[in-house]
Amino acid sequence: MARWLRLYEKKRGHRRTGSPAAAMFGELCFHGAVFLLGCVGLALILVGFVIPDWRQNRDFIQTDCTVLETAVSKTEKNGVVLYRPAVRIRYEVAGETRVTTAHEPPSRHTEDPKQAEAWIQPFVVGQKYPCWYDPANPDRVVLVRGYHWGYWLFLVVPAALMAVGGVGLSYGLIRWRTSAERRAVWTRQAKAISASEGPPAQADQWPGIPWFPDPKESPGTTLAYRLPIFSERGWRLAASFVVCVLWNGVVLIFLILGISRYVQGNPDWLGTAFLVPFVLVGGGTIYWFFRELVLATIIGPTLVEISDHPLRAGGTYELFVSQAGRLKMKLLEILLVCEEEAIYRQGTNSRQELVRVYEDRLFRQEDFTISAAEGFQARCRLPVPPTAMHSFQSPHNKVQWTILVRGQAQGWPPYQRRFPLIILPADTQLPADTQEAAPCPSNPA
Repeated sequence: MARWLRLYEKKRGHRRTGSPAAAMFGELCFHGAVFLLGCVGLALILVGFVIPDWRQNRDFIQTDCTVLETAVSKTEKNGVVLYRPAVRIRYEVAGETRVTTAHEPPSRHTEDPKQAEAWIQPFVVGQKYPCWYDPANPDRVVLVRGYHWGYWLFLVVPAALMAVGGVGLSYGLIRWRTSAERRAVWTRQAKAISASEGPPAQADQWPGIPWFPDPKESPGTTLAYRLPIFSERGWRLAASFVVCVLWNGVVLIFLILGISRYVQGNPDWLGTAFLVPFVLVGGGTIYWFFRELVLATIIGPTLVEISDHPLRAGGTYELFVSQAGRLKMKLLEILLVCEEEAIYRQGTNSRQELVRVYEDRLFRQEDFTISAAEGFQARCRLPVPPTAMHSFQSPHNKVQWTILVRGQAQGWPPYQRRFPLIILPADTQLPADTQEAAPCPSNPA
């Protein structure tokens, strides 16, 4: 199993007392618990208060009843004496005479007996009054209708919990297994987009070349610069988690409603049959999430470091790759690829095409074992063709150079991880204050 949950770690002489992976996992668990607590609270309030209140005012059927007896019942709960008004009535449903005590909401329970007596005072024994009964349970009758808006205000609390938990989960999943270097790139790119252009120095000197950070902002532990990662598996894990939580949270509410009907002795077979497909889909989302979680964690993190960045056409550089985990690998290879992307309009539709125009295999190894203690490390040369097109980005065209680490472990599907990099024209001069590492002259063994 990959050591993705280390409690202590040390990097370049600065000890950290906690693992970022463990902290992020705890953060996700906290926000997930808050979100689920909001879902459960919402379901309980809906089942216990809001939906019964809504049905009394929308679905109950009106009829006439005769008051047989009025009284004030006395109960003791947690050492507190409560008084509840009780009105016993007789009425007919479908030609059948029924006798029961009118149901009143919990708000009628009071510690003041005079308030309970004041509520039953308008009802005179022997007189007839309108009442409303539940068509699904005719023994449930009310003498006074009206919305109790205090119950509805309770929905604010679970809604707030769901909002806080959902936002926290979304933010945490975006950061899940995403390196600090990649987040820094995203932040700077967002700032550049908001300003309608990149950083002034780079935008003026190299128009059309994507922005790249100062190599000193992301130093490596072995070589000069650590490349940020773009992991497709991380996005699938985030998507599966969000879909799983949201879908099953909603299904849980309706599932609790259905179970409550069975508990009350009034099963809804049609509603149950309608709910079964959604429960099955929910089970599928749970399986999808755990599958993506296992695939994301069983294959440990991949680190790629390079002797210099940005690169120049015609140069040769040193590349260092580290793969963590405890796996039996069928294949691991490192590729330098160039892809060209074009966005154009065809009629009223916007189309996007991506073509790989260059691919060079830098390293390949088959049938080996990765130990959890040492991991796997490889060094190789990275030659950039002299005629290579430099990195380029415009609203409709893009030339993207990438280090692609591709592998397959026994018993698991293939995986690949992308590390974007920037290639400049051969005659490009960097600013004087930029520290450059010397290119690698030869291929280390």
